[in-house]
Amino acid sequence: MSRFLVIAVIGLMAGGLPCAAQDTFEVRGSVRELDAKVGTITIDISNSKPHTYSLASADLPVRDARDNPMKLQDVKPGQKISLSIVSASNVAAIKILPSFKVGKIIHINAETRELDLLVKKEKLRFKLAKDAHYIRSERIVAPRDFRLGDRISVYYLAEKNEVIMVTYRNLKTGS
Repeated sequence: MSRFLVIAVIGLMAGGLPCAAQDTFEVRGSVRELDAKVGTITIDISNSKPHTYSLASADLPVRDARDNPMKLQDVKPGQKISLSIVSASNVAAIKILPSFKVGKIIHINAETRELDLLVKKEKLRFKLAKDAHYIRSERIVAPRDFRLGDRISVYYLAEKNEVIMVTYRNLKTGS
């Protein structure tokens, strides 16, 4: 048994994993430029210079933050994205990521689906999506379970200013 284990470990160290698993990785950033004609996308990655990647194909899979299919031409500058990279610099798939803010609730109305958040002394108004998820202390809850003054995280679709998930974690109790 131990001989088999040693052979298996040596095989893995020598590159025994499938090539796709070794060569595929994820890169996150904001779209700087998409040139579908040339077949490139340039993204800004935090604390780094812009990086340009080749698009593997003109019809590569593109998904929005809710995992719905999109077209490549719907990807816009400024959007936060995740790229699936293969063969070192070819983009195999694009996923649009939701935007994110942390702040205190100053107004929430479940009936009108409105949420006002105070973020660094700035009031931001959001619309709550009909199918938004609400999580409080690791439990799924309803909007009415949040209180004025709660410090929350919102994940939202920037192009619609629509919240798709609200989370709250009590920092004092850890729940």
